Amino acid sequence: MILIPHGAEHVLSDTRDTPCRTVDDVLRESGFTGEGALVIGGDDTGSPTRMVCGHFALDDSAEHALLAQLPSALVIRWAALESLGRTAAMGRTAFAEAFRDVVGETPLQYLTAWRMQKAKVLLTGTRWTLDRIAETVGYDSGAALSRVFRLTAGVSPGAFRRTAELAPA
Repeated sequence: MILIPHGAEHVLSDTRDTPCRTVDDVLRESGFTGEGALVIGGDDTGSPTRMVCGHFALDDSAEHALLAQLPSALVIRWAALESLGRTAAMGRTAFAEAFRDVVGETPLQYLTAWRMQKAKVLLTGTRWTLDRIAETVGYDSGAALSRVFRLTAGVSPGAFRRTAELAPA
């Protein structure tokens, strides 16, 4: 998997000599309608490549300490959860300290901030119940989410949602 965390322009190609085409050109030439799989390459005898593309939009007003530390492109190779532990060769405390040194907060602080940002988006962008939002962002109940939300945001999730609804668009 390749992540391009900062939206850098990039090219995917089978060889360095293959002329580049834009995604728009490829879609138009293929007649792709958005339904099913896009298949291109015709009678190419090479190995098939499967791609899944996506886009994440994050709240510009929120700080993303970990994302800011990522390189312009990040290649992630499949590895089993156990091999990752062996690769890091670190215990839990050492990993937390190294994470804090790089990101500026502990893994738990980072995870909590990430969950709260996601909860804020869901509170303002959906009419989901607090329990559903809690489950989506990784909490066991709406009550658990509410406690952490109040501590980090200074207001209850309900008050946050009401304030957002009153704010001019």
